[in-house]
Amino acid sequence: MKAIPLILYLGFLAAFSINSLKASQAFGSINNFDTVNDTGTNCHGFEIELDGIHSKDITYTYDWNHYGTPVISEDNTDTNNPKVFVVYRATFTNNSWSAYTAVPAAPIAPTMGHQFTDPSTNFGGEHFGVGYSAVPSSIRYNWLQDDGSGNLILGPAVSVSTPVFNYAPAGGAALAQVQAVIAPPFPPLPEVNPREFGLATWVKEIRTTTHTNNPVKLRDLVSPDTNFPTMHNWAAGEPAEVESEWTILQTDTANTNAANNKLIGAAEPLNNGDEVITRRYEFYKYTGPLDPQTGEALADSVSPDGTNGVGQYSNTLVVGNLIGVQMSAADAAGHLGLIDHLPDGEVGTHYPDRTVVIVGTAPFTSVLTNGALPPGMSYDATSGVISGTPQTNGDFAFTITASDGVDPDASNNYILTVAKAGEIPAAHSLVEAVAMPAGAGVVAVVPQGVVTAGVKKPVKTPTEAASVIKNIAKLTNGQSATLTAVTAPGYVFAGWSEAGIPMTNSTNYSLINVRANHELIAKFTNAPVLSTVQTITFPEIPAQQVINRTVLLGATASSKLPVSYSVTPSKIASVTGNTLTLTGAGIVNVTATQAGNGSVKPANAVRHLVVVSKSSQKITFPKIKATKLTAGMLLLSATTDSNLPVTYKVLTPSTALVIGNWLILKSYGLVVVQAKQTGTDSYLPAEPATVSFRVIPGFW
Repeated sequence: MKAIPLILYLGFLAAFSINSLKASQAFGSINNFDTVNDTGTNCHGFEIELDGIHSKDITYTYDWNHYGTPVISEDNTDTNNPKVFVVYRATFTNNSWSAYTAVPAAPIAPTMGHQFTDPSTNFGGEHFGVGYSAVPSSIRYNWLQDDGSGNLILGPAVSVSTPVFNYAPAGGAALAQVQAVIAPPFPPLPEVNPREFGLATWVKEIRTTTHTNNPVKLRDLVSPDTNFPTMHNWAAGEPAEVESEWTILQTDTANTNAANNKLIGAAEPLNNGDEVITRRYEFYKYTGPLDPQTGEALADSVSPDGTNGVGQYSNTLVVGNLIGVQMSAADAAGHLGLIDHLPDGEVGTHYPDRTVVIVGTAPFTSVLTNGALPPGMSYDATSGVISGTPQTNGDFAFTITASDGVDPDASNNYILTVAKAGEIPAAHSLVEAVAMPAGAGVVAVVPQGVVTAGVKKPVKTPTEAASVIKNIAKLTNGQSATLTAVTAPGYVFAGWSEAGIPMTNSTNYSLINVRANHELIAKFTNAPVLSTVQTITFPEIPAQQVINRTVLLGATASSKLPVSYSVTPSKIASVTGNTLTLTGAGIVNVTATQAGNGSVKPANAVRHLVVVSKSSQKITFPKIKATKLTAGMLLLSATTDSNLPVTYKVLTPSTALVIGNWLILKSYGLVVVQAKQTGTDSYLPAEPATVSFRVIPGFW
């Protein structure tokens, strides 16, 4: 069995240690880990140093914390020992930091580690991660802190232990195997008063009893969240068991073969050759006695109570607080993939070689489309590496697609931000929507003022955004975005989720005040095969008059499902539920539909035409008896049975005139008055009515 370079995905969950005051204690691994900020002050970033490898050996990074996509750099000052730095950092502008990691208010339970992966909270720690295709000679971690002037400096070191996976290929009747080995963490530099033995910790090793052959993403290596059973976690859906309990892990610098220098896990066979091995390591503080000269842990066993030692140490507390929980995975077979995001660049500064295509089991081909890299940079389609020195600032969007003929093709849209020389770009995040399965629907991210995949010019308005938007968008921190999903024929939309956590079943989903990268999955499922046919029975609707006002509709479906109605034109009729309301005369189209469900096909629509006519009306005009001229005026009181107002006209203008409803007497003689009602949208004109009377001489 020999160690080979594997693409590793390692995770770590750290717990807060109240006894750790002088340094930031552990609690992580090189690939995917939570670490508690126990430095005593807010931090604004994190640095991971990997010695003995190159920037192109970096594969996936965890990009969904408060700091987003890390910046990667390479130091080749010592040609025999190159160093790669993966740096998560906040932006300092206008005398404030764009992000921070708080100091925890109280000890953090290990079961709460999933909260470190929620950037909407500031829980007192952070989740970081990085994968690699070559084995580093050493790995070190440091928090980054404000020096008081808006500059980041190295804070306390974080002691982290990282497993190495050894792979033995199949041979003869023997299956291929993977074996995990974990050693104590590398000491911080420079060491102060080193002793023969390093820091002692208790470690508990947990493994899954079976293994998935589906790819395990770096983002999935987190602790389970009982509130969201569907959330991805380190076990990848497989059952787990404790393999090794209460083992001391401590470096003996004088004896490289000492038993506690490493913990060797059981070899795990790959029955099909393509399984992904996942493991979990729990670390606890050693509180037992140490040799005063060498620093060796003297208690090497734990009693059944899980806290005290055995033998002479049976009354001594030897197991302290939980330090951390590390989750790790190794994909010996390898799967073709693409990294999630690209680090920002700067004009005139060399862009470290960045591997975009993660190699699977076979040679691959790749292509860059739908855009271009900035001048001065290039993409090697054979190696899948982006490199060069950008000469132009801006946001450059493009798509990379890779294929190896074994795994499904991988395709991803990227936005590469290049800042002006010496400029600090505004803090920004990327929001991406992915349709699963591919081709089942079309998804889009719709914000304002963003660069979208395939578009180099910034979008200024919602109208412009809607015309060019695709599935990824860059947002200045604080902006909001709406994600949309349109279903392809043969599929139905099943909902949005992120990291396995359901978000909504609506096709539209809004992200408000975005301050972290997001990748949301729009899930589609095959539309059900409908077998049951239904028909609609819709009785004819007799002719109506407008004054009827409402008509009860009586369509039914043979499936017993409820029927819906629609009407046109809307200016003379409307429908609510099964009630048709008439507001004018004309021909009304009433359509009955039934859309079906998961087992019943939609019914053929049935339409009826309803003739709606105007109603007649009659004027009642009371007689007026002979009236003396001295009366001066009379109030006219004609009415209609439609309750519509009437107008008056004097047919004998020499003896009277009319103003509104008042008749003004002018002279003796015959007065003839006509009442009219000209009709409305609902009523025909009324037959005019007249009254006549004589104006006679006389006094009151």
